[in-house]
Amino acid sequence: MSNLSHFIVFLLCSIIFYIPTIAQQNLSRPSDVAISADGTFLYAAMYTDNAISVYRFNEQKKVEFVELKTTKSRQLSQPRIIQSTNDNKHLYVVNDGDNTISIFNRNEEDGTLSFSNKCAIGISNVEMMTISPDGKNIYAVAPKQDAISVLKRNPSTGILNEIEIYQSNVSGKGKIDMPQEIAISPDGKYVYLAVQNKNIILVLNRNLTTGKLTFQSSSQNDKIKLQGINSLCMSPDGKFIYATSILENLVLTFQRNQQRGTLNFVEQKENGEKGKEVLHAPSKIIASANGKYLYILSTNDNSLNVFTRNETSGKLNFSQQHQEGQKGVNGMNSPIAITTDHQNKMICLTSFDEGALYLFKHNGASRTIQFFQYKTPTEDFPKRKVKAIRL
Repeated sequence: MSNLSHFIVFLLCSIIFYIPTIAQQNLSRPSDVAISADGTFLYAAMYTDNAISVYRFNEQKKVEFVELKTTKSRQLSQPRIIQSTNDNKHLYVVNDGDNTISIFNRNEEDGTLSFSNKCAIGISNVEMMTISPDGKNIYAVAPKQDAISVLKRNPSTGILNEIEIYQSNVSGKGKIDMPQEIAISPDGKYVYLAVQNKNIILVLNRNLTTGKLTFQSSSQNDKIKLQGINSLCMSPDGKFIYATSILENLVLTFQRNQQRGTLNFVEQKENGEKGKEVLHAPSKIIASANGKYLYILSTNDNSLNVFTRNETSGKLNFSQQHQEGQKGVNGMNSPIAITTDHQNKMICLTSFDEGALYLFKHNGASRTIQFFQYKTPTEDFPKRKVKAIRL
């Protein structure tokens, strides 16, 4: 056998044995996570595998693998964002690969999914999606296109239809320029949009019949440090809006006029106890279901920051920081998504780079949260078979 033949055989053998290793290492990149409204199941969108990983919470509140939902005929294409409905019936997944939203029916008993339909949307690179409190509409935000896709939802079947692409045609305070995140008031009348390049929060009126949006007002105030606003959330009672600034490294509090929807500035928080800086490039903010806590991810220092909330004044106090390499937290690098359950028991984070899920649980007595599970979805995925290549 010639030297060239030896080399070809060696190369092919290397490919046969090397492919499974590469496939397994790059198998899972969780881009987003959602918990069912009943707090029983967890769903993780697997970006590079066009799949959804389904888990069940056991009695100890640790997650156990249920199924890996892979689909045929491009039913999932680079799934980026995932949302579960409050009625426990459906799961919606935004696909980066083909600018669509996949619709799944949920089995409420075992949490498994069955594909229902797929809805094309007229925007791309969607980075945020939310469902209206009445379940009639879905809003998807595309920062690079300065647009919001407004979709009508059939609460019974879950089917979606895009009814408009909202792009403001006004200048100045009402202009959409790099929209980031959206929140809807509990009564469904008002929509709040973080607009990064204008350093403002837009207040939009929502038509309760059609779901369509119209500009109302903005939070623009020269005294407020909103440079780089990138995330916002609303308190469950609808009385306050909280926003983070990735450039100013702070969180801001606004009181909401529940009748008119307008916002009034309350305070800004930059530091924790004794002046310690705790927010380094905050990237995501959410509120607990009971309204007592705010959870803020910080990308630059790989941390989860916990603030307690005064439910009357809306003001915040720093409570805890959970950071990579401290207090038993390992591997929590570049967390990109966070969710919490409706029962105030669990918080779940995802890391795209690490391919992992991180679970924290509440300690009601001490009003703190505790890191208690690190999960790599690849532990549960079936091994990939690789066919040998013959000369």
